[in-house]
Amino acid sequence: MHIATDLQGLRRMIDLKEFGRRLQEERKRLGLTQEELGQRTDLSRAAQATYEGGKAAPDIVYMALAGDAGIDVNYVLSGQRSGMTASALFDWDTAEAVFLAIHELAREARIEIPPEKFFRLFRLLYEPAVMKGRVDAGQVKAGIQLLAG
Repeated sequence: MHIATDLQGLRRMIDLKEFGRRLQEERKRLGLTQEELGQRTDLSRAAQATYEGGKAAPDIVYMALAGDAGIDVNYVLSGQRSGMTASALFDWDTAEAVFLAIHELAREARIEIPPEKFFRLFRLLYEPAVMKGRVDAGQVKAGIQLLAG
């Protein structure tokens, strides 16, 4: 068997439209733009869009770099999720940033927030922070003021 023939056969076995849809889903799960994922995988935004559009299949180097960027490569290739735990899916850095922002801004405003309300505010602010890639101080201040009022 020739390697090139094997690769061509593998490409025919993978539904490129589904591959592209799952790749896009994973990129969005990580809160990345096409350009940001492209930078992490040494591609242009246009090449990333081509893969997500199901117009071409990437090479193994791209898939390895995508995995390093947090993409569930097994899911993208097969549709089956890896044995990822909730801990692996949780963005600990963003969680810490949200927690500290609430803590610091409440302290500056001299507002004491009971733990159960602190947790509710954290839950409200966490997902938008993950999606934006940053904590919105204005949202944090507004949430603290609502709790204080």
